[in-house]
Amino acid sequence: MVNMDETSVRFFHGGNKGHVVLGPGRVRNDALPTERATQVQLRGALTLVTFLCNRSDLQPLMPQVVICSKQLLSVRDLASIRPTLPRNVFVIRRSSGWVTSSTFVEIIKLFVEVKELCLDPGLQVIFCFDCCKSHLTSDAWDLLNRDGLHAFMIAAKMTWLLQPLDTHVFLVFKRAMKQLYQDLQMESGDANVSMPQLVHLICLAVRKVLQGRTWAHAFLQDGFGPDQGQVSGFILRQLDLDSPPPLSVEPLSDVELAAVLPSNVSVGNVRPHLLPMPPLPPPLAAPPNAGPSGSSGLVAAGPSTGGAASSSQNASAPGLAATGQRPAKRLRSKTSLADD
Repeated sequence: MVNMDETSVRFFHGGNKGHVVLGPGRVRNDALPTERATQVQLRGALTLVTFLCNRSDLQPLMPQVVICSKQLLSVRDLASIRPTLPRNVFVIRRSSGWVTSSTFVEIIKLFVEVKELCLDPGLQVIFCFDCCKSHLTSDAWDLLNRDGLHAFMIAAKMTWLLQPLDTHVFLVFKRAMKQLYQDLQMESGDANVSMPQLVHLICLAVRKVLQGRTWAHAFLQDGFGPDQGQVSGFILRQLDLDSPPPLSVEPLSDVELAAVLPSNVSVGNVRPHLLPMPPLPPPLAAPPNAGPSGSSGLVAAGPSTGGAASSSQNASAPGLAATGQRPAKRLRSKTSLADD
């Protein structure tokens, strides 16, 4: 299972309260390190489009896309940043730092390229995202359906409660970003952090938070598991439930679908694109470090009610069925992401 969502990352993390301790001797006030930021930098932010997988062995393959506005990122800085990026982090420069409908389609194309190049073809990807209007265009649905991504939507106004990235990840990520920002200020002796340095900090936070931890529990606690037995008590209390309700496999009615969608998206625009999910093959075996016991069949292999795949399936693809990965290939030369 893969959850995709975007979050803002502030350009300026300064302005913190504290004390400046001076060494022996007099120091002029104008010689003290000071934080200098323009109004654009104080108000500016980058957008980080994050892909979170519930299998830790596949998380390093998930693309992470940083979208910068032209006001914050110069062509010169972009040219210096790109050669230093990890292979799964992408930086693009656009007129706006927001995720528009066209940008969303390009990002989905990038994920499809990752899936085709790096993941075993036997993996069934369940792809969840929120109901933002820019995510629900005909072009986006056509792409998701064409490339075999089993998509489902987190209900509008419920992402704070039910979306793994919102419930478990982004707060931890932003705390790590703030700490890395302050560490860099202290180590360098310079209160000002440049855009290339900020992007480098984002890459470090991606490695530390997204790839340095296992996140299978986030999916299980939010209800995305082979059963609902591990749904968090917080969710049950917020929904005023004593236990998880039984799940239905019947398609949503128009009334139910309208309750899922935001008010600015009509049922008629979405209904034609909702395809019934075909029967899934037995899940591929997950490696021991895929996450807590019982979660190995969730991801990319689709819903699971049993254990590992049979030995004959594993024998047909030695080394791949065990990891879900293909041999590493270079992706960056093929990516469809481009700057304005």
